Amino acid sequence: MVRPGAQGRRRLGVQPPTRPPRARPLRRRRAPGLLAPAAAREGRSVEQRLRRIPRSHAVRSPGARAGAAGVCRSERRRRAAVSVEVHRGDRALPLSAARPRPLHPPWAVEAAPAPPRLTPDLPRTDVRPPSKGPISVSKRVAAIVVTYNRLDKLKTVLDKLRAQTTPPEWIVVVDNASTDGTDAFLAAQTDPSLDLTTLSENTGGAGGFATGVKRAYELGADLFWLMDDDCYPEADALEHLVDGHALAMESMPGGVPFACSLVYFDHQELAEMNIPAPDWKWARLWVRGQRAVLVQTCSFVSALYTRETVERIGLPLREYFIWFDDAAYARMASVGIGPGVCILDSKAYHDTPNNVAGDFSKVDESNLWKFEYGARNEASYHLHHESLLSYLRFVARVEILMHRGRVAWRHRRRITSRLFAAIRFNPTAERV
Repeated sequence: MVRPGAQGRRRLGVQPPTRPPRARPLRRRRAPGLLAPAAAREGRSVEQRLRRIPRSHAVRSPGARAGAAGVCRSERRRRAAVSVEVHRGDRALPLSAARPRPLHPPWAVEAAPAPPRLTPDLPRTDVRPPSKGPISVSKRVAAIVVTYNRLDKLKTVLDKLRAQTTPPEWIVVVDNASTDGTDAFLAAQTDPSLDLTTLSENTGGAGGFATGVKRAYELGADLFWLMDDDCYPEADALEHLVDGHALAMESMPGGVPFACSLVYFDHQELAEMNIPAPDWKWARLWVRGQRAVLVQTCSFVSALYTRETVERIGLPLREYFIWFDDAAYARMASVGIGPGVCILDSKAYHDTPNNVAGDFSKVDESNLWKFEYGARNEASYHLHHESLLSYLRFVARVEILMHRGRVAWRHRRRITSRLFAAIRFNPTAERV
C-alpha cells in the first residue's frame, strides 16, 4: 500500500496531522532593585561603579575637589577612583581594594591549586630526647652475673661494670660451682661493691639467676640488671637503660615490667639468639620521640627488672636449668601489665663463638642436651601458662623444623620425648 502525499491528502479531504507547539523556556526576570551578578559587577568600568555608590557612602578628599576643575575628564575619573573610599564598619578601604577588577573573564580563571596537605612531623631518630639526669642515682641498681668456668670472660665483665658512667651499687656474682679457679679469684677481690655467692653444685643459668635475684632483693636493690658472664655492656649501657625505662614508665599508663639492651654479636651485626620478640604495637614509644620499642620477651643478657616485678611474680624458674628461663620470666612479668621495652641506645656485646639462633632444625650431637631442655621448658610454659592450643602449635612447629633440617631420627625421638615430658613438668616460681 502506497501512502498518499500532501497533494493526495488534499484531494481526498484529509487534513495533515498537526504537531503541538514547542514549549519555549521561560526567562526569569530579575526583580527590580536586586544587584547584578558578581561577574557583571566585576566587569563594570570605574565610572559605572561610581554611579552605584550612594553619596552617603562616598567621600571625596579636599585635594580631589580642589583640582577637579583644572584637569580633563579622564584625569578626574582616575582621581575619583583613587579618592573614593568605601566605609565598612570602622574601616575605610579604597574602592580598588574593595572591588578589584579581574584580570581575566570569570570563565577563563583556573581553579586555585589546593593547599599542600599537612602531615605530622615524624620524630627524628637521630636525636635522643633530653635526659632528665642520671636517674640511677635515686634507683639502687644491682648487677647480677652468673658464671661457670669462664674466668677470663668474667674478668672482662667485671671491668665493664666498674667502668660504667653510672656504676651499679652492687655487683652480685653467682659462681655455679666453677672448677677453673673462679672461686679463688673472686675471694681475692677487695671491691666493696662485689657480693659473692658460691654454690656447691651447678644449678644452670636459671638456678644461678634465681639465687642472684634473691640475694639482690635481700640487699635492698630497686633494679636488677641481669647478665651472663660473656656479656660486655658499653660504658653508658646502664645509664641509657635506666633512663629509657624511666621515660617509658611515664608514657605507659600500665607500667613497664622490664627493659633490655640491644645485644650485638659484633659492631655491625646483632646477636641472633638475643633479639627480643617485638610487640604488635612496638612503635608506640618510637613515634613519641623515644629511642625504645615495645617487646614481649628478652634474654638474660643485659635485662633490667624492677623490685615491684620481682615481688609480684617471684624469682626465675630455677627448675628450667637452662634455656627459655629468660623468655618465660619476661612473659610472666608482662601478664596483666603490658610489654617491656628495648632501649636502642643501651648496647651490649655477647661473646659467643658463632652467631646462630636456637633453631630446632640445627640439632646435632653436640647441642642435643641443650635442645632437650629447651623443648621441655618451652612446651611446659605453653601448656601450663597459656593454653593447650599453644602447646600443640609449638609441638607441630618443632616437628616441622626437625623434618626440614633433616635431623637424625635418634635425635628426633629424644626431642619428641621431652615435648611429652612437659605435660607433667610444671614448676612454680619461688616467692621473695
